[in-house]
Amino acid sequence: MVLAGTSLAVAAIPEGLPAIATVSLAAGAQRMAKRGVIVRSIGAAETLGGVNLICTDKTGTLTKNQMTVRSLYTHTWWHFAGEGYEPAGEIYSPQGEKGDEDLELALKIMALCNEAQLIQDKGSWKILGDPTEGALLVAAAKGGIWQREVQRSHPLRFLIPFESQRRYMVAVCLDPKGGPDWVLVKGAPEAVLESCSFYRERRRELPLSPEKREFYLKKAEEMSDRALRVLALAYKRENRPGKNEDLLTRALVLVGLVGMQDPPRPEAPRVLEKCRRAGIEVRMITGDHPHTARAIALEVGLIRPGDKILTGKELERLPEEQWKGHIQDVKVFAQVLPHHKYKLINLFKEMGYVVAMTGDGINDAPAVKAAHVGIAMGKSGTHVTREAASLIIY
Repeated sequence: MVLAGTSLAVAAIPEGLPAIATVSLAAGAQRMAKRGVIVRSIGAAETLGGVNLICTDKTGTLTKNQMTVRSLYTHTWWHFAGEGYEPAGEIYSPQGEKGDEDLELALKIMALCNEAQLIQDKGSWKILGDPTEGALLVAAAKGGIWQREVQRSHPLRFLIPFESQRRYMVAVCLDPKGGPDWVLVKGAPEAVLESCSFYRERRRELPLSPEKREFYLKKAEEMSDRALRVLALAYKRENRPGKNEDLLTRALVLVGLVGMQDPPRPEAPRVLEKCRRAGIEVRMITGDHPHTARAIALEVGLIRPGDKILTGKELERLPEEQWKGHIQDVKVFAQVLPHHKYKLINLFKEMGYVVAMTGDGINDAPAVKAAHVGIAMGKSGTHVTREAASLIIY
């Protein structure tokens, strides 16, 4: 009886099941690879079938991640012709004004306060680095300001890279004539304007009144409503400034606002409709301005006019125990920081969703790692996000 019982116990265990399951999942991973999807975790291929919520970043996921500068506002509007990374195209003013020192200074800030490179390879122009910064280099080159040349005349002393928390970047460059150093700043309009005490208009530095500050914020909103990503450009002159950020960004002079267009992927509306038919919800979680996020979401059919959008600041004002009640029906989250994305993913998991998170930037990596299925963009994605992801789409 002991022998018979032992035999039955052994026979009841399907020894071949783990091997069969592994082979089946591996075969599925191989089929996905033929369609441009690399499976880094076999378990993710199994979980993928149960996903009922996709949280997606905007830039590089719903959009092409091919930034092109379209508009610049100094004391007047400047528009940029041309497409892609080809540094060819006219800079013109609808009012018929000709280029001036304010425009030239704005283009210099674009070229110097920048970590990307514009290179020509086999007859075509390419960007090494962030596409947003690459678009600024292309715009500067259209105005005759080439990065390498201006870097030789204005050598870089030090640079404070962009971070999601502070939302701006600082470059300190030497003056070619031996004068005070140039402190150059670019970043989110709200963050940069907060540090500005003056604005530049026709070579003059004028005090930035509350009314004028509101005027520039309204201009930034107008540009965002046209689905443009907006950055503010500012500067000041100072003798050998230190690396103290509070002192470095105090009493800046606003030069202008630059708007970049990143068109939606043409297939995005069709894919979103397929998700709806399959019973999969889609939410956009982006760090961009809510007006920009709304414009793109409307264009791809993610939301309807009048639908609510939540921002990171609005979430911060809520007690965390109330977040679940407020996020249930929201399809677009804007101006969120990486830790907001991470918290939202975990909250959706607690609410019973099987969550997939797609993204390409470093700021998406924590959320991609936290999701049941983390999906990174292969071509446009950063190395950190690809390492955090369980699936990579090429």
